[in-house]
Amino acid sequence: MLLKWVLGILAGFLAAGLVIAVTEAVGHALVQGEAVFGIAIIAYGLGAAVGTAVAGRLAGRRSSTLVPILLGALATINLWSFAHPWWFAIACVGALALGGLVGDALSRQFAPARNEEA
Repeated sequence: MLLKWVLGILAGFLAAGLVIAVTEAVGHALVQGEAVFGIAIIAYGLGAAVGTAVAGRLAGRRSSTLVPILLGALATINLWSFAHPWWFAIACVGALALGGLVGDALSRQFAPARNEEA
C-alpha cells in the first residue's frame, strides 16, 4: 500500500513536470518578453491539474493534494532565483490551486468503482 502511494505521487509529480516543461517550451518558442510569464502561469495550472489527476487516480484522492503543494515549493524556489513581475507570485498560487481542484475533479471522474479497487 505504501509503495502504491509513493509511486502514485511520484507519477503525478513527474506528469506535472512533463506538462509544465512542454507547455513552457512551446510557449517560449511562440512568445517573447513578459508574455512568457503568462505562459508559465498556464503551464503551472495545466501541470497541477494533470499531476493531481494522475496521483489521485493512482495513489488516492487524499494523497493527490501533495502534487500542487510540491509544485508550490518549487515555484517558490523559482521566484527566489531571479526577478519576476509582482503579479507572478499571486498568479502562481491561483494557478496551482485551481489546477489542483481541476485535477481532483478529474481524478474523481476517472476513479475506479469501489468494487474494482483491490
